[in-house]
Amino acid sequence: MPDIALDLRFLHYAILVARIGSFRAAAESMNLSQSTVSRRIRVLERRLGIELFERDPSGAYLTPAGAKFVEDAERGMTALLRAVDNARNLHKGATGVLRIGLMTSLSGGFLSDSLKAFHTKYPEVEFEINEITSESGLALQLRFHLISESLGYHDLDEVMDVGIACRGNA
Repeated sequence: MPDIALDLRFLHYAILVARIGSFRAAAESMNLSQSTVSRRIRVLERRLGIELFERDPSGAYLTPAGAKFVEDAERGMTALLRAVDNARNLHKGATGVLRIGLMTSLSGGFLSDSLKAFHTKYPEVEFEINEITSESGLALQLRFHLISESLGYHDLDEVMDVGIACRGNA
């Protein structure tokens, strides 16, 4: 089996050469020497165990295996870049779920405007709003939410079952 521990830059070089059809032009577009790009693609080809390009003085042409590889590699690179963006956005709070527990008396007024402004700034964040009818209800929901997160539960009914079971054993 070939060594598939690949450097993502090498994949990028192969994708760019495939798009442009020239090692020289691809190298120039990245401010690299042609020999650097050529050597790195040769390393990639050795690791894959296939030739990606047919080379001649007029340019570089994908082999059938190279065309399939570049097609799949482009999809993979796109998915990887999307995963990086998604993780960064989640980390900075620009995506995910914002859970809001509110009492009926707080549901009017500024909250609607605030949520609209937040959604405009962070369109990837989903809202999950739960109406609480009393302070004790708020405390109970918060307590069970904290228990559920620490135990890996995500369904309030499932959490309630766990809470009741825990009380029964106490």
